[in-house]
Amino acid sequence: MKKIRMTENNDCLRACISSLLERNDVPHFLETDEGWLCRLNEWMAKNNATYIQSNGLYGNENTRLIAPDGLVILIVKHKNSGIPHAVIGTIETPKNNLSYFDTVYDPADGTDGSQYRDNEKIIGVAVVLVNGKIPQL
Repeated sequence: MKKIRMTENNDCLRACISSLLERNDVPHFLETDEGWLCRLNEWMAKNNATYIQSNGLYGNENTRLIAPDGLVILIVKHKNSGIPHAVIGTIETPKNNLSYFDTVYDPADGTDGSQYRDNEKIIGVAVVLVNGKIPQL
């Protein structure tokens, strides 16, 4: 993973995808709400990558099937505004089969995103596959 910071407001998802793909040329897909996921998926397909997002996976044992051992994009409630914010993290599933999330990188401030380690703030998970594989630390 190459840590790439946000360059403008509301481009945290672009920064996370850029970091996982280790590319600086990822477009800002969320400039408008309408059609952003289609534009993102088209761009990803042209670049041998896939984006898969699921909302509301907190505590769901199926999360482990989506992201076995690797880096994922965690959709969290922003610490100040409460709006959705993307950070990079991992998913761990201990013996009780509940999923626990840990943050690795916040593109907004360049930190490890420890302020989002409270699982109650996780509202979704996105997986980026690069050539069919999940990026590793």
